Amino acid sequence: MKPAHHLAVRDAADAELRGDAATALERHRSVPMFATSNHGDRLAVLAALGDHAPPWLISRWLTVQSRRRMWTGSDPDRVSRVLPRVIPRVYPHGVQFEPIGCEHPEQVIPYINERDWVVRQYDVYELGSLRDLLHRAGPELVSRADHIEEWCRVPMGGYRLEPDDRGPDAVRLIDLASGHPVDVLDLGILEELEPGQHLLGRVVPTRSGPGRMLDWRPLPVDRWTATAVSRNPRLWLAVLANRVAEGRLPTGFSYALEASITADLPTHSWIRLLGRDHEPWLHYDELAEPALAEALRLAESDPTAAAARRHTIGELVMDPVLGDRTRSRFAAPDFLAGWRALAEVVPGPARGRCHEMAMWCDAASGPDLRAG
Repeated sequence: MKPAHHLAVRDAADAELRGDAATALERHRSVPMFATSNHGDRLAVLAALGDHAPPWLISRWLTVQSRRRMWTGSDPDRVSRVLPRVIPRVYPHGVQFEPIGCEHPEQVIPYINERDWVVRQYDVYELGSLRDLLHRAGPELVSRADHIEEWCRVPMGGYRLEPDDRGPDAVRLIDLASGHPVDVLDLGILEELEPGQHLLGRVVPTRSGPGRMLDWRPLPVDRWTATAVSRNPRLWLAVLANRVAEGRLPTGFSYALEASITADLPTHSWIRLLGRDHEPWLHYDELAEPALAEALRLAESDPTAAAARRHTIGELVMDPVLGDRTRSRFAAPDFLAGWRALAEVVPGPARGRCHEMAMWCDAASGPDLRAG
């Protein structure tokens, strides 16, 4: 990168800390190699939501920012302290390139740092990157977050996922340490995992839904591992390391697709609307239009089925890959009923966009057609 590009990266990170997502997005995208970056997509979602972003989303965003370390006065050496503590324990036989989608050796470290669930959790909480960030972030940004000081202190836990019978805003987990039920904010976890699946994660406070949520998309594990972590939450990394060393967990078990900040789902999870799974180097921008057509068709023809996939569809509606040109093709009278139906089922962050699209469809019909 040129010196101007390095300056743009620093400017973008500083704007993020101030809570200025629009400026951060503009500066980040000004670097050619970041024209389609995942981080830029997250900034685009935040910029689009603006003041309407729910507090829990700001808290999740702060956990992302805490690991960026590109702002003025940041600690550039933290990554070199995080990875040596974690990689030998969860990858005792080395990192295999192909399973994580790397074409070149130099990609391995950034891929593991960004996508490995254990690396992320240990960095954000045990090594205190989130706590440190709160002393650097702008006070207005921190004030928009959701109980963020308490998030810093929440321990790891082991849980079992229960059937979806809590209503539209909550999912029930069973705390394996106590056996007690824990209702958490529904962010789509049951659209990816089956009831009975055991999980690792941190249940944090929120002002939304039932008052609790998972801080990040959780890690699916077997029952024994989840139970062992629930009994020894402070030793959760040691428990996982032992399970891997014993061959009870496969090497690379904690490496996952990039997680969305708006749902407990992978980024671009909407690809499943087309009956496809995530694939390396898949051109999602080429598939957004048929996926949206399917979502609108489903909402109009089978609202119950659309409601069961509301978070997946919401992720599509908010995904920056669905650009203005693509959306304009669906701002026509034929799609009015579909957008109105979607607005009834998708979660809050996506609902406003559905209402906006319905408004454009209605305007496109013209006064004569509406009168008829």
